[in-house]
Amino acid sequence: MRILAIFAYFPAIGWFFPMFLAAKNSLCQYHAKQGFTAFVFFTLCSAVSWLVSHSIPDFMRFFELSLYGASIILYVMLLAWGIMAAARNLEKPLPIVGKRAANLPL
Repeated sequence: MRILAIFAYFPAIGWFFPMFLAAKNSLCQYHAKQGFTAFVFFTLCSAVSWLVSHSIPDFMRFFELSLYGASIILYVMLLAWGIMAAARNLEKPLPIVGKRAANLPL
């Protein structure tokens, strides 16, 4: 089950395997929620970056790249944090998004 919990942090298809193949396992369900919430957070950060980039002048394009780069780095850090917790069989919430993931119904 540890492998399925780790797999939950791979975007899109990764959440479905723990949800359906290990529906009774609380560790897999927990990490599927965490991985899904981290992806939603990254998507929202990317959308904000895109909106900001289209509302600022062209000479400030570095601001867009900085925002988008920061969101990618944060997402990768969240995934690494979650994968390490799943590999150790721990149910540790991810920083920033972990408490929101606990409220997701599955």
